[in-house]
This record gives sequence, C-alpha cells and structure tokens, in this order.
Amino acid sequence: MINIRAACTLRLFVPVRGRPAPEIKWGKADGEIKETAQIDNTGNYASLVIENVDRFDSGKYTLTAENASGVKSVFISVRVLDSPSPPTNFMVKEITKNSVTLTWEPPLLDGGSKIKHYIVEKRESTRKVYSPITTCNKMSLKVESLPEGGIFFFRVLAENEYGVGLQAKTIEPIKISEKPQPPGKVSVVDVSRSTVSLKWEKPIHDGGSRVSHYEVEMAPKDSDTWSLCASVKSLETTVASLLQGEEYQFRVVAVNDKGKSDPRQLAHSVVAKDLTIEPSIRPKASTYSVQVGYDLKIKVPIAGHPKPTITWTKDGTIQAISYKVTKLLPGNEYIFRVTAVNKYGVGEPLESEPVIARNPFTVPSAPSTPEVSAVTRDSIVLTWERPEENGGAEIEGYILEKRDKDGIRWTKCNKKRLNDLRFRCTGLTEGHYYEFRVSAENAAGTGKPSAPSQYIKACDATYPPGPPSNPKVTNHSRYVIEMKEAGDDEWIICSPPTGVQRVGEPVDLPGSVIAAEKLEAPEIELDADLRKMVNVRATATLRLFVTIRGKPEPEVKWSKNLSGSKSAFINVRVLDSPSAPTNLEVKDVKRNSVSLSWEPPLIDGGAKISHYIVEKREQKRMAFTSVCTNCVRNSYIVSDLQEGGRYYFRVLAVNELGVGLPASTDQVKVSEAPLPPGKVVVEDITRHSVTLSWEKPDHDGGSKITSYIVEMQPKGEDKWTLCRNEYIFRVRGVNKYGDGEALESEPVKAMDPFTVPAAPTNVQVTAVTSDAMTICWERPVRVTGYIVEALEKGQEKWVKCGATKFTHLTVSGLRENAEYFFRVRAENHAGLSDVKETIIPNTISLAWEKPNYDGGSPITGYFIEKRDGANSKWSKANLTNITDSHFTVTGLTQDETYEFRVKARNAVGSISSPSITAGPATCVDTYGKFLGFFALV
Repeated sequence: MINIRAACTLRLFVPVRGRPAPEIKWGKADGEIKETAQIDNTGNYASLVIENVDRFDSGKYTLTAENASGVKSVFISVRVLDSPSPPTNFMVKEITKNSVTLTWEPPLLDGGSKIKHYIVEKRESTRKVYSPITTCNKMSLKVESLPEGGIFFFRVLAENEYGVGLQAKTIEPIKISEKPQPPGKVSVVDVSRSTVSLKWEKPIHDGGSRVSHYEVEMAPKDSDTWSLCASVKSLETTVASLLQGEEYQFRVVAVNDKGKSDPRQLAHSVVAKDLTIEPSIRPKASTYSVQVGYDLKIKVPIAGHPKPTITWTKDGTIQAISYKVTKLLPGNEYIFRVTAVNKYGVGEPLESEPVIARNPFTVPSAPSTPEVSAVTRDSIVLTWERPEENGGAEIEGYILEKRDKDGIRWTKCNKKRLNDLRFRCTGLTEGHYYEFRVSAENAAGTGKPSAPSQYIKACDATYPPGPPSNPKVTNHSRYVIEMKEAGDDEWIICSPPTGVQRVGEPVDLPGSVIAAEKLEAPEIELDADLRKMVNVRATATLRLFVTIRGKPEPEVKWSKNLSGSKSAFINVRVLDSPSAPTNLEVKDVKRNSVSLSWEPPLIDGGAKISHYIVEKREQKRMAFTSVCTNCVRNSYIVSDLQEGGRYYFRVLAVNELGVGLPASTDQVKVSEAPLPPGKVVVEDITRHSVTLSWEKPDHDGGSKITSYIVEMQPKGEDKWTLCRNEYIFRVRGVNKYGDGEALESEPVKAMDPFTVPAAPTNVQVTAVTSDAMTICWERPVRVTGYIVEALEKGQEKWVKCGATKFTHLTVSGLRENAEYFFRVRAENHAGLSDVKETIIPNTISLAWEKPNYDGGSPITGYFIEKRDGANSKWSKANLTNITDSHFTVTGLTQDETYEFRVKARNAVGSISSPSITAGPATCVDTYGKFLGFFALV
C-alpha cells in the first residue's frame, strides 16, 4: 500500500522486462486514470506520474505487460491521505413544527483516515452564510428549536485528521411545519331527506403551514369504508344526493402542504329525512318596561323544524307585511310562504314562486382608461370616467393601481377607497416608467380593471405644456362679478361669461382686497404608532404614512436625523442579524496558538448580541470550520494549531434574529520568535578579533532562521552594542602639546578578501572497475578543497561521495552495471562553487533558452524527448523534472544518430509546444571527451 498526502505528486516507476519488448498498459480497477496523468513506457521500465493528487486518486492501479510470450499484470494500491468526500444518502427523515431529523451514510472515501465526527450546519433561505449547529459521531441528528414556518437549507461535512471534507446538502429548501391538528367540533346545521348541512371549527394549530382546504368524508352507519363527499375551503358545507331514510356517519379532515390531519368525526350518526318538530316559543319574560323615546328590543327563543314562519302582531294586528330572511345558502333554490294570523286562528298559507338565493347586483363594468396630467419627478395626477354599468348598485369607490415598466406586479396607489374621479399618485421613482389602471367597486364586489394607460415617465416637465383638451362646462354662474384697482374708476368683469343677457343692479363689496395667496404654516400630524419606535423585520417593506398640511403646498423632504423649519422625527429600527464585528486583530501568535480580539458590531440588528462564533480555515482548504460557537467575550485564543501552518480566521456576531456578517483576518502563519542559539564557543582570539561559533536553536519558532545578530559588551558595563560589519576609521596626530584634528576614512565593510571559487573544469571519468570509478578535474584559483557527489540513474537524490584537497578522487562501493552521474564543487572560506558534472560514456549534453512567454504563470520545469534515426516515434529522455536549462541525456547507443526536442511546463500544468528539433547528433564514445552542447531554440 502506497500512502501519499493530498496535493503531492504520485510517481510509480516499475521495471519491465520481456523479449520481444512487451506492450505496456496502465489502468485503474475502480475507474479511469486522470487525463492529466503522465504515462511513460520505455523498453525497460514503466512510469505513471499524477501531480496534485486528491482523494479521488485513491484505488488499485494495474500495470499489464503483454507480448507474444504471454501476459503479466501487477496491482499497486494507492491511498491518498486527504479530507473525506461528501457523506452519502443525505436526506430529511422527519419534519415537525419546530424540528427536523436528518440522516446520512458515511462518505465513499474516508481520505485514508478514520472519520472523527460530522459537522452539521444550517442556513436560512434569506441568508447566504451557513451557521454551525453541532458536531456529532452518529449518522443522524434531530435539529430542534427551529422557528415554526421557517425555511432552511441543511448540510453535513465529515472530518478526519486531515481536515473537513466536502459537503452534502439539501437541494430544496425545507419548511419547518407539519400536518395540521384535527378540525374542531363538527356539528349538524340542517337535515333533509337528501342533504345534510355540516359546520366545524378551525384546528387549534395549523402545523406551521396554512390549511389549504378541508375534506369531508362519509360512511354508512357501522361501516369502516369512508368515501370523500366534499372538498371545501370554508368551515361549512352541504352534502347532497343522500338516500332518504339511510343513516350516515360524517368526519372532517384538515389539509396543508405537509399532509392531512387526523379526522374529526361527528359525535352521532345522522338519518337523511325531513324532520317535523312543532313550533315552540319560550319567552324569557311576559312583561317588558321601557322609557318613552328608547328602543324596545325583545329576544324570544323559537324552536321547530322546518324553521317556523315568524309573525309579530300587536293587539292581534300584523305589524309588518315584509320580512328579511337571512343566512340563505348562495345558489340554493327556495320557496317562501306567508300565513295570516288573527285571534280566531291561522289562515291558509300563500306560497311564492321558486327563488334562487343570489346577489341581486353584479360587479360594475370597467371605468375609462386613466388620463395623466401634472407629471413631476415623484408624482402623477390621474383622472377617469365612471363605468357605463354600475351593476345595479351605487358605485362605492375606486381602486387605482400602477405597474413599473421593469416589474410584473400591479400595486395599489391608494391606501383608502377613492370616492373621487381624480387622484395624485405619489412616491414614484424619478426616471421610471409607469402604467395605470382603475377598477370600480359596489356592493357585489370589485369589477374588472380598465385598460391600462400608456407608460408615463416620472420626471419634471422640461418643455411648455400643450393646450388643454376636452373642455367641459361644469357649472353655470348666476352672478356677474366685477373688480377694479383701488383708486381706479373703471370696473372690469372678472367672472367667466355666462351667456346671460340681462344683468341686475350691482352691489359693492365694502373695503378693498389685496390679491395675495393665503399662507398657512406647514403642519405635520403623526399617528400614535409613529410617535413610538417603529420596528420592522429585515427584508420587509418599511411604509410611513404622514399627513401634511400647508399653503402653498409645502416641499416635503425625508431624511434621517435632520431638522428643518417644520419637522417630525420617526424612529425606525430594522430587526436583523448583526453587522460584522469591528477591529478584528491578531494580538499574539505562538507556535501552536493565535490570540484574536475584536469589538462589537456597529449595528446590532435591533437585538442584543448574545455571543460570537469563531471560525478558522487552513490555507489549502476552501471551507471554514468552527473553533468556538458560543464565545461571550470580545477575545479568544485559538489553540491546537499546526506549527508553521497558515490560517485565516473570522468572527461572526449572533443575536436572536440570526448569525451576522463575518469579519476576517489576513493570512496568519503560526510561528513565534526562535529559542536562543545553542552553546557559544570561542574558536580563535587575536588582539584585534575574536572568532565565535554557536549551535542552532533547539526550535526555530515555526519559521526559518534568516540571520543572527551578534552583540558585544565591554566587561564591567551594562550596555550591549551591535557588532556591525561596516566601519569608519579616523586618525589623529599627537605631540607634546596635545591631539590634532581627526581625519576620517570612507566607510569600510569588514569582509573576506576573496569570493566563492569558480566551478572545477574538465571533469572526466578516467578509470572504471566493477565497483569503482576515478574522477579527475582541473583546479580553479583560491581553493581549499573539493566535494564530490554521485547520482545513480533512475534516482532523484544526490549522495556525497567524499571530500578531497586533490584534483582527483576514486569513488568505490558502486553497483556493478549501474550508471552514475558525478558532480564536483570547489570550496574555500567564502563557500561552495557551482557544480560541474561529469561527461558519461554514451551521452549527449543539451542546452536551451527559456521560452519568450511563460503563459502567465512561472515555468516550473522541462522534459526532453528523443528520437533515433530509424524510428519516427518520440520518447521521453528524462525521468525527473528538469529545472535548469541544460541536461545530459544518458543511456544512448554507441554510433547511433539522435534528434532531440524540449517542452516547457508552467505552474498551472500547461505544457508548451515542442521546440525546434536539435540534431541529428551521433553518439560517439570518446570516453570522457566533451562533445559540446546542442542549443535548442
């Protein structure tokens, strides 16, 4: 079993032998290999490289080699250590009026580690952020204390030691409701030989979802077979088509979008027959006293079936010859009869013709299309004509509606019923286009709306109006009014002409009148509700209606906390979740913990902040996980962090209305100042210098040591000074009379008088045995020694072979028939030189230049392809990633001619087109003689 961490590179190298050369195929037992996988099958090995592996790359890989002699397969099991895949079969098992039961099954991929627990989160349909509910070790959870009627999404994530996995979530929103409770008491209103009228009460609780209708079922007495006989939205119905004399049972069921309630059955069975009960009158008193001028009201209980005809008389005389019968069922047909009664008895009844109970009126027809006038940026005046048909009843009012050109819904313009044929519609949005329609209303209801007007733009007029249209005479004056200016003798008629030919004697108005508009100071009337705090839930609509008076018409402006010449203040509080906490800071960072602090949100959503939620996210993860879900302070220490890890943190405030917006930090690396260096040793002392050495600190604090600071302190003093590496010197002349003025030097940097040596040259293998090789090179200047390293072909790590002061070294302990690369570094007090590799037999060295364009992402490596003269197929020439712009191709055939080309790869995995082909080049075994570089452009 091969274990590999997520985001790493999987490399499988398998030696393959066979004659003739076998055909090699890679496969995966439980799926297909990624398209981005690099497969290289050469004569003696097969390789599979998958970069940036994830949990889905786990499984059993198969390698099959086949030739004429047979087939051979091997299996390689790979386990990618990663966070889990999503839980499976996530579903909502049960819903009640304040809870939801969730169930799920384990993820298909556990990421190579045991599932520690599951994280369950919820999100209201009006929110964008999930909030944690709890963590659990079971595969089911009952989420309680949910608001009845609320709509939520839920999700669950599995977590193992490598982090939080992918989510499984509900696709459709879940409404927190249940089936309703049974209806209330069911009672019989009336019975006839073919009908039974029933009524019932509403359920005590509708389950959190509105009852859509009721189903009435019936069954013969002593039978368990129920059948649906009516489905109604009201709380009463009449069941018809019953068999006379049969006895029936009835029950009622309430229905909402979650299902049907338990039935509520009528307490007793009912026989379908006409009941005959002699009328009875049971007055509460026989004598009533009332003062003159007051109303006499007498209530008398009356029983009987069918319902008796009631006649009131005074001293044997009928007091009325008309009576209003109420509580008739619409659509039913009735016959009425009247019987005269006197002191000698009851006369013969007089029956009416059959009458159907229905409204005698119809709804009015549509008014005319509204006409527009007086358009401003926020209001439009509309007028219309009465409908041609009033439906037989007086028009009680009008309903004016508007629709934005960008919208689809009609909304009312008037809050109260309109009795006039003119209305100013206010509260429009400047620059928007609106259309209007009007409906008339009478006792029968609201009629059809008129045809909509043309779209009108709400804006101030920027051009002179046209001439008035449709002039009408609305009144005929019976008087002629004249006026004149004070001090003038000529009277001028100022009233409109009336067509009257004869005019009577005039009468003068005493005193003179100054023509000036009557001024009235603005007045604002606030309802009692507006004088209090107005609370409104988030996402709801805030509507404030205020009565304003004044002449001329005052200019009205709305503002928040702004005063004017006449103003009224209305306090509005929007009830919502809080805004983001402020001033979130990282106070302290240690090797395994981070200290956070913050201040309360600027907006608490109209409710007290109950607590805070602290979350973290690793740099390589996309989802935040909860650290603390009930933090009541404004600071928190996040512990148990991975040393050297990089994290993001965020804090969310919570009130009774929900979880607020997050405040986030920048990326934080979990590290601290390093521990002190180890033992300090004095290596050398002169009269002008001290050479010191020390050991590395036991712990670097989670971050790489970048430098050391050396300080010194003269003995007997308390002050330490930094040992700087740049100095200024000064010299004074001294004689018996004193010191002269000082002459300062230029700044001088204390440094070694030499630099890093150049690389050795002409590195060659001069002798080869079955287990050793001798390497020679030429000496660069200013060198104290050399370091020789070896790399076996097919491996990735260079191994130090030895150090020497000479220009040759024999490397022993090598494997027979193995191929090696060697490189040599020169060394002096300033450091190590660049490397110089050997020239190996049967090799060709290549060099190339970087691409002119990297595709917008840094170049991460190269790979080389080769092709011999007898073959048209290109094959890989390197096993490992090449980061330099030169490479020595090994394993070539003596005297064979080859061509080469290079491809570049950048950080996002894109591979370039191949370079121009280099060659042909013939591999000539000069055994140590450098053949030169082939430049690829």
